[in-house]
Amino acid sequence: MRLPNELSYLRRFFALALTSLALSTAAWAQVSGRLLHTFKGPEGSGPSATLISDAAGNLYGTTNTGGRYGVGTVFQISPTSGYHLLHSFQGTDGSGPVFAPLMLDAIGNLFGTTRYDSERGCGTVFELTPAPGGKWTFSLVHSFQGQSDGCMSEGGLVYDAAGNLYGTAQYGGTYGQGLVFEFTPGPHGQWSETMLYSFSGGPDGRNPVAGLLWDEAGNLYGTTSSGPPTHPCGNVFELSPPSVPGGTWTELVLHSFDDIFDGCNPEAPLVFDAAGNLYGTTVGGRTAGYSYGTVFEVSPGPSGWTENLLYSFQAGDDGRWPYSTPVWDSAGNLYGTTFAGGGGPCNGYGCGTIFKLSADGNGQWTETVLARPVHGKHGAQPLGGLLADTRGNLYGTACTGGAHGMGTVFEITSHAAGVSRNALAP
Repeated sequence: MRLPNELSYLRRFFALALTSLALSTAAWAQVSGRLLHTFKGPEGSGPSATLISDAAGNLYGTTNTGGRYGVGTVFQISPTSGYHLLHSFQGTDGSGPVFAPLMLDAIGNLFGTTRYDSERGCGTVFELTPAPGGKWTFSLVHSFQGQSDGCMSEGGLVYDAAGNLYGTAQYGGTYGQGLVFEFTPGPHGQWSETMLYSFSGGPDGRNPVAGLLWDEAGNLYGTTSSGPPTHPCGNVFELSPPSVPGGTWTELVLHSFDDIFDGCNPEAPLVFDAAGNLYGTTVGGRTAGYSYGTVFEVSPGPSGWTENLLYSFQAGDDGRWPYSTPVWDSAGNLYGTTFAGGGGPCNGYGCGTIFKLSADGNGQWTETVLARPVHGKHGAQPLGGLLADTRGNLYGTACTGGAHGMGTVFEITSHAAGVSRNALAP
């Protein structure tokens, strides 16, 4: 199911001219933090994916537009030397990374996806390899052709011990409803694709937007953003590897969303807690009469998996449309962002929030808004999620705002977020 017109606006968001925003910092006075970078068009604009980091504390991310050719960039922010442009997409090699976070492999290579390209229009999978002198070498892993191999990969990638890459494509596959793919490296730098599962558009769901998550047994977990007319709001699924070499992967639907009760259209990756429960967000959902998104938990049990709604956004000061995955601290609190709500202009939808969810002893969750970037020297409209370092500091991106109206990278310090030092995983 496609959400109402107000949400389809978000899909066209980056095709619109970005409105220059006022420079008030009042809305960020609630938290202690700092602005790490303000984007200007030639170096990128519209950062909308969650950041990642390496062992040295460098941050890596993408911008959806801008760069030398106007169709997006890959960047690094160093704690010692600041911003570095690693790659400007040209169109033939991809355009519009949009929501997909980068992935860093064990030897320091970066991998990512783009939603579009100028050839078939179906996007690419790419690799950036560090080279001497601080340079990076770009190479294409794959350019999607549109049907059997997939189209529009918007989620991030994961990899296994053998260096194989796994991800989702929103369209394509046997039925045209999206697929899960694997890319295997060859001896001469060539990659070969295998379609692990093709969504039918029936009870198994369709149009997976988010990336995947591994468990220790080698199962993959993900979501589909929509489904058949009887369950149009999408699924949480498990994909299990074949029991014999050359066999087929098996999908198990863990939960089908019902807009009226528990949310609709999950578009962010899932995350585990220590007990093996899965957590995620939906962009829509009408619990208690609202249609602005949810945070949910899906838990395994003796008779199957069950869903528990943790929070339903109300589109006021608490925010609306969480497009990103929440991040944990050691006390069991969740931190995340909403793209809109929270007050402010931003095309009439509000400029977003940075929030914290805390549970009491009875399983009730309470939201605390850490920041409402109403105007935006520090940025507005965060689409990506938050990254936590080992000291408990949170890092994120805002896709508009900043001095040039083209987005920012920001940090919220651990004492401001109410997080114990060393509480969060890197």
